[in-house]
Amino acid sequence: MDRIQERDESNRSRHSSSSVVALAIKGNKKSKYVVQWALNKFVPEGMIVFKLIHVHAGIVGVPTPMGNLLPISQVRDDVAAAYRQEVEWQTNQMLLPFKKMCEQRKVHVDVVVIESDDVASAVAEEITKDGITKLVVGASSGGLFKSRTPGTPSTLSVNAFNLKCQFYIG
Repeated sequence: MDRIQERDESNRSRHSSSSVVALAIKGNKKSKYVVQWALNKFVPEGMIVFKLIHVHAGIVGVPTPMGNLLPISQVRDDVAAAYRQEVEWQTNQMLLPFKKMCEQRKVHVDVVVIESDDVASAVAEEITKDGITKLVVGASSGGLFKSRTPGTPSTLSVNAFNLKCQFYIG
């Protein structure tokens, strides 16, 4: 698992884990509602820090102008590096509106982008590392936000409960 954008380590010491809410987002339209819900739910409770966590699949190939994909091992290092930079830029642009939503509400926000093929493990590892006790994720289908119990069949929720994390899913 590789990090594209590292978090500011000084933020870790400035904020207690109980004041940090992790939001696992895809960056799609549903993510806007997840962030908005979390802002409405947790900001009134006092000093809070949001950690936006975005996980995307590892880069295994570089697209060509013809639309096919060349394996990363078969392209020059400078081409692979340029493509990684392009993916990083696109990811940052995609996450920018969510970061701005938090900043407009005067909420400190840390953005963590992780490259991994296993989203559940990547998110679980991140919340374990920082001792985060609240995790908000979007659901694949519509519905109201709920606090889930350990019986939830989702892999991510099982990991969250093994980590003693309060888990909100919508």
